[in-house]
Amino acid sequence: MPIYRLEPIEDFLGEQSWRYTLLKTVCWVKASGEDQARLAIARATANSADIRESPWLSPVLTMCIEEGPTFQMEPDIAVNVDGVAQAWTAPPER
Repeated sequence: MPIYRLEPIEDFLGEQSWRYTLLKTVCWVKASGEDQARLAIARATANSADIRESPWLSPVLTMCIEEGPTFQMEPDIAVNVDGVAQAWTAPPER
């Protein structure tokens, strides 16, 4: 399955949509296409029940690029932590 890298566009980090996500950094996701990648990140990082406002769904607010086939990733979703890709686990619901 392809791996997509999603990244916030710095000029738009001040947009209100960013309050609807727990994640504001580079991340990778295994998905069959760009739309599925964006939706997976939006679902996994949502901090409210309504994901339609997630910045990860917007190509204006975030870049989404398919990574080359040499990129290896074990988890379905990973984030950039201090220059290293690590598995993303959404915090438990309160």
